[in-house]
Amino acid sequence: MSEMEWEKFLELGRQYEASGKSKNGPMSKLSPVVVYNLFSMALENYCMAMLMYHGTMADNHTFTDLIDSLERVCPLDAALKGRILDLERHQQICSFADFVVAEVDSIINREFQDVVAVLSETAHAECCKTVPC
Repeated sequence: MSEMEWEKFLELGRQYEASGKSKNGPMSKLSPVVVYNLFSMALENYCMAMLMYHGTMADNHTFTDLIDSLERVCPLDAALKGRILDLERHQQICSFADFVVAEVDSIINREFQDVVAVLSETAHAECCKTVPC
């Protein structure tokens, strides 16, 4: 992969995050499950941007695997890490052993939107230290 591959992941994260946000007020026209999955993709891409920036890859693509992989190159704030891992209990679609798809609602997705916004700031701060983003 090219040296700047992380920029693609950062942009994809931004696009998924924007797609999950409501365009017309507090409620999205998309189903809560679709919104949750859009925020999941945003989270994954922001994590991958930071990992690629540091020249490494994720162990797998569960939230736990992404966070564990990040811990080796740029540890996250403990509170943010806890919030991300708490969100993982609602759906574990990338897990080989414990495939879980639970119902989610707008309350969970508001929390997820906040978490993704903080992770976006973290990814931009980490990846844009040496290259303006």
